[in-house]
Amino acid sequence: MNKAAAQEIKSRLPLLELVMGYIPVEPSGRNYRAKCPFHNEKTASFYISPERESYYCFGCNKKGDIFSFVEEYEGVDFKTALVKLAERTGVTLGSTSYVGADAKKESYNILEDATLFF
Repeated sequence: MNKAAAQEIKSRLPLLELVMGYIPVEPSGRNYRAKCPFHNEKTASFYISPERESYYCFGCNKKGDIFSFVEEYEGVDFKTALVKLAERTGVTLGSTSYVGADAKKESYNILEDATLFF
């Protein structure tokens, strides 16, 4: 993963804006609060800090940033959340593969040779 791309996504999409796209949020001093989208509750215990670009739920103790929010809310892995947020912000990720095509092909060849040997 390109760390610069992840930072670019964070700079283009504030956490508060992202969360407001999913759930209703209300101001609470310098922060914002809402009913937690990760568990059932009657009163708001989910707090968003625009200064720190993080969230925390006092009910279920979930916390994180824009990536972990999308992962948790949509039930996807980090890579999928990264791709979704990159598309939303217009950030180009380039290759998100950790293993190049040549290295992958070489690994398959080694495994095939080992299978034939044993």
